[in-house]
Amino acid sequence: MTSHVDHKAGGSLAGFMWQVHRALIFVLDNRTSAALEASDDIVSFNDANELTASIQAKHSFTNSTLTTASVEFWKTIRVWSEYPARTQWTPETKLTLLTTSKVAAGSTIEPFAETSAALKAPTDKDICGLIENLGQVAKARKNERLKPCYEAWESLTDAQRQDMVRRIRVCDAQLRLTDATSEIEHRVRRLYVRPERVVAFRQELIGWFVSHVLDQLRVGGCTIEHDLVGGKIAEIHDKLRPAPLISRYNTGPFPELSEEVAKDPAYIRQLAILNATDEDLLAAVRNYHRASAERYGWRQAGLLGDAELDALDADLENQWSMVRRKCLRGGGDPVEKGWQIHNESLQQCRGLIRSEQLPSHVNYGSLYILSDAMIVGWHPNFENELKKTKARVA
Repeated sequence: MTSHVDHKAGGSLAGFMWQVHRALIFVLDNRTSAALEASDDIVSFNDANELTASIQAKHSFTNSTLTTASVEFWKTIRVWSEYPARTQWTPETKLTLLTTSKVAAGSTIEPFAETSAALKAPTDKDICGLIENLGQVAKARKNERLKPCYEAWESLTDAQRQDMVRRIRVCDAQLRLTDATSEIEHRVRRLYVRPERVVAFRQELIGWFVSHVLDQLRVGGCTIEHDLVGGKIAEIHDKLRPAPLISRYNTGPFPELSEEVAKDPAYIRQLAILNATDEDLLAAVRNYHRASAERYGWRQAGLLGDAELDALDADLENQWSMVRRKCLRGGGDPVEKGWQIHNESLQQCRGLIRSEQLPSHVNYGSLYILSDAMIVGWHPNFENELKKTKARVA
């Protein structure tokens, strides 16, 4: 008994929420202000009060096909048919139907669909074809509920119909409300939000936006200023900004040199190729382990994500590559060149996270971590030299 009523209410609520989502996407994509539930679902005007965008948003949970007989299409036509008497269009104004329905193949609407081949603008033949088809449907009056829509279309002059239809674009087969959050998340990622905070950022932004729209509609009409949205985005950035990377392992423990040498890691062998002293090896062991502990601790505490660490390592590798190329210009003893590359890399390669320099032990240790992975090296021919040492051990 309540199934039909609940379904209708649920559909209306879903339609409204979808419209709000689409309005947020419009503001983010176009960097402009917009209004909801004014003369159309979503509209935007320029400073001269000329209509720059008019969007009808039609949502459904059922799989449906859009044709020139569809109720949603004719309700949209009625809204647009009433525009010429109320507002000024610019030459570039587009009338857009956003719908979860799929445009029927071969329909006279198909050339106006954004998903059509090559996204070509409709031709004069396409425009005339749609106008003729709409006229036939309106004249047939097969759906009595759409009589006001048919009459609105027929009240237009030929010139008004031509002008209106040439502006029509249909964005069909749009994601439904249950999947629409992925579209918001895609745009949130463009705002340079850390991957692990995208969901929280999206929830905060949508929650605020829906609340703002409802508050505005309570007093009649809803204008969404782009600057207001931009300010809220900055506020959420500040709110979700991660805590500073406090160093906790700059004096942390590290293994005995003999213990580490016995494990024969690649970063130790890289230095051994250069005939490193125990003092050099001990400094490497200390920085390697303290940096590893620091990086692991930051990641476990949620202060640093894998993406940021990957970006740090990629940046250090790039800086090392530049140092290496400079050091290898001209001849010289390979071991001496190796020490030059090593020393200048430690001096010049500076890792940054969130525009802040890393503590020295993390910076040096990260380079040793990369050398352990054989991503960077010191000897001019370090890859082959490491293979030789490994073969001798074997």
